[in-house]
Amino acid sequence: MFEEGEDLDVEDDLVLEVKSGDGCWTQVEESPVRRGKDKQMWRVKVVPCQEHSVRLGLKKDGCVEYLQYPESVGPATAEEIANSHFRPSTPEDITIAPLTSDSVVLSWSPSPCAESYELWYESHDGDDSGN
Repeated sequence: MFEEGEDLDVEDDLVLEVKSGDGCWTQVEESPVRRGKDKQMWRVKVVPCQEHSVRLGLKKDGCVEYLQYPESVGPATAEEIANSHFRPSTPEDITIAPLTSDSVVLSWSPSPCAESYELWYESHDGDDSGN
């Protein structure tokens, strides 16, 4: 029940949106799961090293009214991230450009929360490899 005896359909009338850092608000596409008799819960995938804002939207009469949580969530401390066993995603947009006859320049788009990268290589003829 909602106002004046109106029913609230969590699946159709309620949306959850998250904003990470200075990014845009994005709607959580997954449906909430039931927790107990009268509770719903969303599981949201976020990166722990960023600050997140959360808001609920109520769809009613062709409009969406928002209720934003007053405080941001995160970022987690380095110790909390380490204790959670979080693993950053693989870097993207990996580019290899020749520099000289025996060297290259390697670049990539960084992964959120990665503090360092391990690079393993092998020469074309297999004579040299390492990290």
